Amino acid sequence: MTADAYACFRWGHHWVREGAITEEQFVRNGYPPSQMEPLLQWNREHGCDTVDGLNEIVRRKKLKSLVDGAIATYEASLDEAAAKVLCRIDRGDEIALVWVSGPSSSGKTTTTVKLTERLKKRGLRFLMLSLDDYFWPLIEHPTDWINDRNYETPEAIDIQLLNAHLLALLAGEPVDKPIYSFREGRRIGTKRVRREKDQVLLLDCLHGFYPPMTEGIEPSRIFRLYVEAMNPLYEGDGTSGRLTRFEDVRLLRRTLRDAKHRNHPPLSTLLHWHYVRSGELFSIIPLKGLADHVLNGGMPFDLPALKPFLAGEEALWPQPSDLDQYASFIDARIRYERISRLLDAVEGLTPAQVDDLSLIPGDAVAREFIGKSTVRIPHNE
Repeated sequence: MTADAYACFRWGHHWVREGAITEEQFVRNGYPPSQMEPLLQWNREHGCDTVDGLNEIVRRKKLKSLVDGAIATYEASLDEAAAKVLCRIDRGDEIALVWVSGPSSSGKTTTTVKLTERLKKRGLRFLMLSLDDYFWPLIEHPTDWINDRNYETPEAIDIQLLNAHLLALLAGEPVDKPIYSFREGRRIGTKRVRREKDQVLLLDCLHGFYPPMTEGIEPSRIFRLYVEAMNPLYEGDGTSGRLTRFEDVRLLRRTLRDAKHRNHPPLSTLLHWHYVRSGELFSIIPLKGLADHVLNGGMPFDLPALKPFLAGEEALWPQPSDLDQYASFIDARIRYERISRLLDAVEGLTPAQVDDLSLIPGDAVAREFIGKSTVRIPHNE
C-alpha cells in the first residue's frame, strides 16, 4: 500500500510539473480525506465499516436496507453529476465532450448509461465513440514471457489518431473511424462518422484524463466524470486499523467479468493485474483532480455478492497450486494470498440471493459483474 501511494504521489508530481494538473488538483496518494471520510462515515452509520459488521448484516438477513441505501446514495451522486453538466451549459460553456474515466472495473459502463439517460431527458443528444477501435494492432504490442500483452497503458491506443479525430469531429468535420477486430487483433475497416452540431461526444475510457488525448481542446468544452469503486471497509472487527483494499475488490469484479464475458481464465486476470495497477497509478488515479465530479462505484455489498462465484469447490478463484509455476510473479502471489484471506473472512450471499432482483436491482452497478443486468452493457455482449 505504501509503495502504491508513493507511485501515485510521484506521478502526481510529474503531472504537476508537466502542467497537466495544478497543485490544487494534486490528489497526493489518490484518496484525500475530504473524499474518503464521508464514505467511511456513511459505512459507520450503517454498521458496515468492518468485515465483521458486514457479515452480521448478511447473517441476520438485513442486507436489503443496506443495498437500498447504498444505491440511493449512488443515484443521488449521479443526479449531482447530471446537474453539474447542465449547470455548466446554463452558464455558457459549450459542452461538446463528456469523458467517463476511472480504474478498471469501477462501474464506468453502467454509470455512463445511467448518466446519459438523465441528460437525454433534458434534451442532450450524444454520439458515442468507442475507444477500443483505436487500439494498435497486436503486432505493435510485444508479449511478455507468458504471452501476455499490456493493454492497460494509454499508449496501447493510437492517441495521435484519436486526438486528430476528436478535433475534427468537434469542428464538424467527418472522420473515418477505425473498426477494430479483437478476434483478428487488427483494424479491419473504417466507418465514416460525423458529429451533428448539437451532439455531445461521449467517451468511456480508462485513460480518459490522459492529457495527450485532449490536446488542443478547450477545457470549457469538456465535462469529466471520474468513477472509482471506493468502499472503505476495515479488516475483522476494525481493531487492527487496516482497511481492505479497493483494488482487490475491483480485481475480483474483473475476474468474474473476464471469465463470464471474455473467456479469460481467472489466473490470467490475476497474473495480468500488475499491468492494470501500473497503468492506473501512472495516468488514472493521479489525474482524478481534473474531474468535474467524482462518483463512488463501490458498494458495501460487493464482497458478499461476489463471493458465491469466487469461493467454494467449483469457484472461479484459482487454487494455490495454480500459481506454482509462476513463482517469480511476486505481485500476483501477494495479491492472491491477501484476497484469499479476505474471501475466507466474508460471509457470502447464496446463489438464490444473488439472482434475486428484488434484493439487488437489475440496474445496480454490481449487476455489471455478477450478471442479470437490465442495463445494456456493450462490453458484455
